[in-house]
Amino acid sequence: MSRRWLSAVVGSLLALLLVPIAQAADTNLGDLSLSSSNWAEDSGNFPGIWDLTQGDMTISFTYDGNGLVDASGAHAWAELGVRSLHSGGFNFNPNSRYTYNTTTFDLRAEGSSTDVGDVTVSSDETNIYVKFVVNSGSNCTIARTRVQAGSSVSGFPRTWWGDAVPSRFNHQTIHSPQVIEYVYTISRSEVGDGDVYVAANAQIYCDTQRNPRSRIVRTCIDAWAGGVPFSRIGDTRYAIYDSSATRVDGSGVWFASDYDWTAGTFGPDPAGSPSLDIDDKFTISRFGGHAEGDYNLPQTPPDPWNNTHFWFDRDDVDQWQAAMWGMAPGVSYNTNGIYHVVITLHATSATAGTAYMTVNGASQGFYSNGWKDAEPEIYPAGMTFTGDMQQLQVFYGLLGYGATHSVTFSDITIGQ
Repeated sequence: MSRRWLSAVVGSLLALLLVPIAQAADTNLGDLSLSSSNWAEDSGNFPGIWDLTQGDMTISFTYDGNGLVDASGAHAWAELGVRSLHSGGFNFNPNSRYTYNTTTFDLRAEGSSTDVGDVTVSSDETNIYVKFVVNSGSNCTIARTRVQAGSSVSGFPRTWWGDAVPSRFNHQTIHSPQVIEYVYTISRSEVGDGDVYVAANAQIYCDTQRNPRSRIVRTCIDAWAGGVPFSRIGDTRYAIYDSSATRVDGSGVWFASDYDWTAGTFGPDPAGSPSLDIDDKFTISRFGGHAEGDYNLPQTPPDPWNNTHFWFDRDDVDQWQAAMWGMAPGVSYNTNGIYHVVITLHATSATAGTAYMTVNGASQGFYSNGWKDAEPEIYPAGMTFTGDMQQLQVFYGLLGYGATHSVTFSDITIGQ
């Protein structure tokens, strides 16, 4: 090996090592301005689905609560976080999610018990999904599929003796080129809720060979899914799928804002007498109306109301309060009602995760043995939560009464 060639190889390797590794780009969702009065909810969600099992996720934003009204008889709460995709359309306190059955039926040749594939039926709150697939490694392909679905078979196209007539089914596709799988999406408005009757028929071509010396024969098979016959004469069949939803507690986790109920709490301190007072309160929440009491990481605090960096002061404090542990201007006081929030999420399974939050860069914590002027024993503190970690959507909302309240979330950014 020549020195010149070796130098070229080493140089190429060094060049590769010095190439920066591409990082996943953050997704900026922009700004939001929300307004609410008379218990009218202003809420929604961003498009897009996030899979927390693919990596940790951060939600960061700047929250401006200066549009909240602190008058007697008026109050409001704001939220921003993640919820499961199938949460019944709730974008404020999405406390539960809905799960749906997935059932697989054998796809068998008409007139025999030969299994050539499967038909899998699944659903969500808006659609029924019917998926055809041939057996792996079977040398079979799908040339045509037909589906009829409904709340009963009474309206299905049938012969006078009762067999199904697939050529008249509502959903039909000729596959050219032929495929090994195909999915139909059928609106729930067509089939209703509860039991759904599904007639799924496929024309399948398979390559068969009796022995290594014989020629390959292309065979056409007419196949049906399910085991319920339409009649006693023919061999057309249908399947029955339970499309009902099961409600499950736990849909996600979110930033939840609150503030002191004292009328005029946002007003300035008396001139020349600054003092620490509680104005804004922020928690992460996994169930509407729950707050400090749900924190359980790294352990459950013995007294969840003995905490730090849950309450914030919009104006000044005195010199002794300013010197206490965790106190800093623009962080815990002199906030002017504006806060930078970062929520960090981690999936521990497909249905469970952990959440931590910082406000103005400060982590939250709890004291185990009474308050003291020092870092709390449980710090930083967070909570576990449940939901569909593989299908999460970012949602937001504001709910208020007694006045017209407004808040803004700006520079909403998702990192993963």
